[in-house]
Order: sequence, then C-alpha cells, then structure tokens
Amino acid sequence: MSKLRTGLLLSLSLALPGLAAAQGFNLGKIIKDSLSSASCEKYKRWVASVPGAAANASVGRGGSDVVLSLVAEPVFSQAFGKSYRELTQSDFRAAASSLAECRRGGTLTPTEMQLTQQVWNEHMQVTLLRQQEALQAQRAELEGIRQELAALRPVEEDYARLDGLKARGDAAIRRGRASIASGRVASADGGSVLGDLAAFEKEVEATRQRVGVPVETQRVQAAVAAAEGSAGLQVLTGHLDRLRRSSLPATVVQGLRESLNKRITELAAGVAQQERQAIHPPRADLADLAAHAAAVRDFDNRNSRALNLAPPLAELQRALRAERQPLLAGAASEVARQVRGLREPEQISQLVARYFLADELQAGPGAELKRMADQRAELLKRLSTDVAMFGAQPEHADLLAGTSQTGPAPTRCDQLAADPDDPGRIAPGVSDDDMNVAAAVQSCREAVKAEPRSGRLQFQLGRALLEDKKPQDAVAQFRRAAELQYPAAYFYLSEAYKSGMEGLPRNDKQASQYAKLAEKGGYGSGMSSSHPVFAEADYEDANMMQAVYYGNSSLLGDNGLYNFNYLVAQAQLLANECRSFKLSEVEGYRTAFVRGVIPGTTDGMARMGFEHMKNIATTLADAIRNPRSMVDNGAARQRVENAGMYGTRDLAQMWSGIGGCQAPQAKRYVKNLRHYLSRVGA
Repeated sequence: MSKLRTGLLLSLSLALPGLAAAQGFNLGKIIKDSLSSASCEKYKRWVASVPGAAANASVGRGGSDVVLSLVAEPVFSQAFGKSYRELTQSDFRAAASSLAECRRGGTLTPTEMQLTQQVWNEHMQVTLLRQQEALQAQRAELEGIRQELAALRPVEEDYARLDGLKARGDAAIRRGRASIASGRVASADGGSVLGDLAAFEKEVEATRQRVGVPVETQRVQAAVAAAEGSAGLQVLTGHLDRLRRSSLPATVVQGLRESLNKRITELAAGVAQQERQAIHPPRADLADLAAHAAAVRDFDNRNSRALNLAPPLAELQRALRAERQPLLAGAASEVARQVRGLREPEQISQLVARYFLADELQAGPGAELKRMADQRAELLKRLSTDVAMFGAQPEHADLLAGTSQTGPAPTRCDQLAADPDDPGRIAPGVSDDDMNVAAAVQSCREAVKAEPRSGRLQFQLGRALLEDKKPQDAVAQFRRAAELQYPAAYFYLSEAYKSGMEGLPRNDKQASQYAKLAEKGGYGSGMSSSHPVFAEADYEDANMMQAVYYGNSSLLGDNGLYNFNYLVAQAQLLANECRSFKLSEVEGYRTAFVRGVIPGTTDGMARMGFEHMKNIATTLADAIRNPRSMVDNGAARQRVENAGMYGTRDLAQMWSGIGGCQAPQAKRYVKNLRHYLSRVGA
C-alpha cells in the first residue's frame, strides 16, 4: 500500500507541476512529508512486532534483551529488507535522517524513538551483533539440555542425571546473562534471558515430577519392604531425612513420609527388645561400667536417626542411663583417684570418657568428676609450661602426686577451714580469727568421711578442731594428714612439739624434723603469697617475684619486653652483688632477646647498645600487640622503661628479708631466674 501511495505521488508531481504551482501548493514538501511518514510507520510496525517492546525501553550499557529481539532474524529483515549484519554506513546515515524527521513530526512515541535510535546507531552494530551471537549460543546450549531433559526416563540412572542437567542449564543462563547484559537485564519478556531462565526452571520441575515421583516412590517402597532391625531403621530414617530436603510436590512427599513412619513404628518395638537383651545392666565394677558405657554409645550410634521417631527406642535409651545412675557416685570417686595419678592431660580426658557418658558429665557426680579432671589437666598443662620456663620446682612432686591443688572443686570444708599459708589449698583460705568454727568442724567431718584419703581435708579438720579448743583431736587429725604426707600438717605438728601442746611433750628434735619436712613440702619456705617474704615487703611487682620464685608462669604479665627488662636487671644486680651470674652471661641474654624480638638482627647491630635496641623493640612490640597503642602508649612505654628499676628494687627487698645471697630462698630464686632467661632468647 505504501508503494502504491508513493508511486501515485511521484506521477502526480511529474504530470501536474503547473497545476500545483498555479494553486500555490508546495508539492516537494508534500512528497517529503509523505515519504517521512512512511518511514516512521515502518519503524513503528517494526517495534510493535516484538511483544512488549513498545512498553519497555529500559536499556543498559550493553543493550537489553528487547533490543536484541529487535535485531534478531527474521524480525529485522522482514521490516527493512536486509539483516542487521548487512547494514552499511549509508543505511545508518539514511536512517538517522529519517529518524530526525520522525522526531520533528512526533510520529514515534518516546519509547519507540529510544529503541530505534539505539539499534540504528552504527557504533552499536558490532556490540549488538556480538551480544546476539552470545544469546544464540546460550539458547542453542539450552535447547540441547532441554532435549536431554525430555529424554530422561523414570529410572534411577536418569533421575541421578537430573540435578546435573539443571546445573548445566543454570550455568549456561548465567554465562549468557553476563555476556549479554553488562548493565541491568530488562524484563522477562518472551525470548529474553530471564524468560529463558523461567522457562527452563519450569521444564526442570516438570521433569522432576515426571521422573522423580516414580523413582522416589519405588525407592521408598523397596526400603519399607526390606527394612529389618536397627540397620533397617537407619535406612528408613535416612530416607526421611532426604525427603525433608526434597523438591517434589508436598503431597507426594507427605505420602512417602507416612509410609516410612508407619514401618519405623512397626520395627521399633522389636528392635528395642533386641537391644535390651543385648545390653545387660551394669554391675558395681569399673570394668563392667566401662563396657556398659561402650555398649550404650554403640546403641546411640546405631539408632541415632530413629531415636526421635521411635518412642520404644527413646524409652530404652532413658532406661539404659537410669540403671547407671546408682553406680556413678562410687565410680566417680575411683576414677578421680586414678586421675590424680596421671601425668598427661590427654590421658585424663580418655580415662573419664571410658567410664562416663557425655551427658553424665553435665550434672551430679559426673559433673564433679569432670571439674576435678579439668583442674588436673589444667594443672598439668601449667606445670609443663612452668618447667619449660623455670625448670622443675620442689613442690611439683607433691602437685603431681595429687596431694596439692589436684582435688575436686572446693568443698564446704575448703571454703571454711583452708589455711591461707597452705600452698596445697584449693580455696582462698580463712584466718584463725575469721573462721566459723562450728560450721567448719561439721563440714570438714563430712568431707573427711566422704574422702578419707585426702591429706588436705584431714589437715583442715585438724585446724578447725584446734580452733574449737580440742587440741588432742586436732593433733590426731594432723597425724593422719602427716601419714598422707601433707606438708601443712608437718608444720602444725612441729609447732605442737615445740610448744608442748596439750597431749604432747615438748620435743625440739621432733619439732625440727617436722619443720624440715614442712619446708621441703613448701609450707613455711616462702611458698605462699601470705608468707612474710611476699606479704610484708613493699614490692613494685609482687607477681613477677612470685612467678620466678614459685616457677609459676601464670603469674607472668603478657608484656614480654617488660618481663625481660625486669628480670635481666635482676641478673645484672646478682652478677655485681652475689656473683650468681657472669656479666658476659647477662649480656648474652640481652643479645639473644634482641635477636628474638627483631628477626635478622646481627651481632653488629646488637653491639650498637641494648638501650637503643630496646626502644626499637618496644615500639615494634606495642604496634604488633595493639595498633591503637601507637596513638597513646606513653604510660605503657614508661612502665617498660622502668622495668629494670622495679626489678632491682624488688630483688633488694627480697634479699633483705631472707638474709642475702646464701639463703636457701635466694638460691632457689637464682636457679629459676637463670632458667627463664636462658629460655627467652631460644
């Protein structure tokens, strides 16, 4: 029709030029406007040929799915007589001219104009063609996957392939989306990327129902028919777990689950009866309790999935634990005794787990045992660190033997009657004046009755009786504690013989022997923080002094540079005053430490002077530990700078209290100090 109208206008322009001029018409303008209107109508029809295009002109930086549909074949060639790939530069120029006329005439809507201008932009041709190729490749790949989906049969082998095909399709769509639209992808109109995705997902779900429902039904039916015993219960509950995550229709899944639950209920009673016959009640014997614990764990593992679904099994699980309860208190006491003899933390956890189930360690005797075992394990770890830093200490033998700090959680007796000067106490301690005597006596009698082999408790009962004005009974308790080699009891017996306490004659020789035993065990030798060596002196850093003297690494601060400066200054003082260190030895500690703080430091750098290197190390250590400290670390740095002064002042205080370089306490301190400094630079 447009060709006919154009031909007619041309004929008229040739045949009637004079008539047009005589009547005052601008025939050229009429023809031009008519041609322009025809072109604009062509663009309008072209945009309308793509469903939804006229209503959606959102175009990203790399083009949209709507634009790609407009340049696709046969849409473009039907509208313009050639494919988009065949357009030439002159085609684009002619289109630009006609589009300008369309804009002036207002023939096209803003959406139509936007889409048309983007397609008829010669600078976009290469980009759009590349994107179109990517879209075509994606659709070809999806089509191949769709054909594979359509070929799947309702058998296990094909059902197993379904998820793989879905993953391949999803990956193809993601690649297509990434390569087609570097900006926002437009709406999910027919043929678009998002449309491909939606259509593909529908096909996958349809295939899942067509293939998956028969396969899953067959699986469940076969499992229900074959299920027997505990193994069968595990298989059935495994199917339940899998169906919980299934994407099959809810009605199908519900029916399959009902079938499984029915068979689980039928099997559970018989399985529970078989399990009950196989697991005999435990006897009051540790070996039998361990065997029973292993059997219960196996039961739990075999039936782990079914326990929440089969009431008979859950009831049996509770019964198995209930029959162990009467035996746990006695077992905990015996296992605690064995724990005290162990020297490796890993052995402790293994021993406790051998006799007790995990849930039995959450309350009652099991919980008390676990606390005691954890304390013992922590003690062993701490002693291992202490020995590495300071070497073996005199009291380590008592600690490892279980006569100090390795018992269970503090009892009421410990809280009411522990001696503040007793290194073996496991509670803060109560002074004579502050003791609640009546409550202490009663609590300690009960504690001793429950644990007669505890030297600590026997001693604390004696101390409470002494405050209760019953010296003879108190001495008897001290003797029992001494038989258990408890150091604090030796000290109290020494005082009793020295003063001639009621019931004992004065015996200076016996008093001296007991005093030596007490000091060897750590009581009265400066081991306690309440001993005059530490309690009465005004130390700048009492924790550091006690850390070295006791060989207790837990008392050390966390600033390694401060610790080193404090202690190496003491070594320097001891080298000058007691000849306990050599000056070259002290300088060696300093050099080794600098190398450790600043890797790669050479001997030449070390000879630049320790003070200079110490400042560098301080800044580096502070920055590593806490970057914020670089903003305001004046106080911390000042403390590090003063560490040497603190160390020498504290050492002088201690030396004045113990009698100088030759005192036994001094020799012990020097030994531990040397061991620590020799390890710092290692």
